[in-house]
Amino acid sequence: MAFACGCALAAGAAPSAAAATASQGASAAVAPLPSEPDWHALNKRAGQQARAKDFAGLHDTLARLAPSMPGSPTIAYNFAATAARLGRAEQALGRLNQLADAGLWYDLAQDDDFASLAGRADFDALRERLAANRRAVGTPSRLLAFEADTLPESLAWDARTNRLFVSSVRHCEIRVFEVSGRPPAGAARGRRFARLPSSAFALGLDAERHRLWATIATVPQADGCGEGAPSAERTALLALDLRTGRVLQRVEAGVPGVLGDLLVAEDGTVFVTESAHGAVLRLRPGAKAFDRLDLPGDFVSPQTPALSPDGRTLLVPDYARGMGELALGACPCAARWPANGAGVFTAGIDGLVRDGPALVAIQNGTSPPRVIRFARDLSRQQVLESGTPGLGEPTHGIVVGRALWFISDAGWDRFDDAGRRKAGVPASHPELRRVDLGAGMP
Repeated sequence: MAFACGCALAAGAAPSAAAATASQGASAAVAPLPSEPDWHALNKRAGQQARAKDFAGLHDTLARLAPSMPGSPTIAYNFAATAARLGRAEQALGRLNQLADAGLWYDLAQDDDFASLAGRADFDALRERLAANRRAVGTPSRLLAFEADTLPESLAWDARTNRLFVSSVRHCEIRVFEVSGRPPAGAARGRRFARLPSSAFALGLDAERHRLWATIATVPQADGCGEGAPSAERTALLALDLRTGRVLQRVEAGVPGVLGDLLVAEDGTVFVTESAHGAVLRLRPGAKAFDRLDLPGDFVSPQTPALSPDGRTLLVPDYARGMGELALGACPCAARWPANGAGVFTAGIDGLVRDGPALVAIQNGTSPPRVIRFARDLSRQQVLESGTPGLGEPTHGIVVGRALWFISDAGWDRFDDAGRRKAGVPASHPELRRVDLGAGMP
């Protein structure tokens, strides 16, 4: 699951939406920046300027903020909106065309920021390009249908025993399934592998050491299970016996929040991210406690990490900022935020796996949500599945052979922040889907 942050513009609305909530006295002076502002200060200032309708100031602040948030389509959108407000049509259209190139969709007709562009042939053509991005890409291939509203989050595949492990946030358990070539009729229940103290999030298999690693946390969406109140933010990493499901080790997070995602390296090292407040942790083989790899405040909401092919760099997608990199030999350390190619945006990623040198991502923080592959240097992308019936909000995936298996329509959007099913919203119908990865990144 990806937890939203409270960033003013990093994960927020366009300037017009922010300005609409401003009071009549919102034009008060914006506090000056320190001489060498960090991205937090710039982001805060951008929010202040949006509320004050200081579009010229906001435009300049966004230009300074963008290199620190290179994967954010929201920054690009807001930059285009302020450019349109300032009469800089070509600049606005340039940024909007990058969003269209990325395969993203925005309803510009509903945004007054772009009123100055109405009636232009190039603006009308751009709106058609954006609308076309809602069309389906790929063909759904279902392996399993899970029970409705169970909030399946993550997967692990044991090739030695042909067992698929699936975590359930709703029922605080891990279930195990047999996956064959033909999908069964109806929803598959599998069998319970382990009942956990609280909601099960990420899974990672260490077949050599006969362990299944799982992160747990108490969240409102759990159905009558958990350890205390969600506000206590209890969260931990568990090692389970791969044969029996018995808990062999519990590692407390040492930080508040939700240990949401993980990666198990070949040597048994476990990398874990805390997604509510932002932290990247490492558990070395045989260790009883984490060491922290990132500097506090660098990540907003880090998601599923991946290792570079040489094992020296941890690639950490941040839901707000994009793809961060931690050089493991020097950590704890500041993350590096490499530039994204034109028409490439890496914010909004939940699941991430490496496919050779390329990266395959489950990007559910964009419109539309999608399965997408990025070149290692983030210079280009390939949309693998988007807009297909029942895709909903996908979460995590794993590479099995030359295919990606992933969870579609997980169902987080069916529940409010208090964990209640939203009134009048249909149940989720999550599936295990398969996408062919072919020979690799074309």
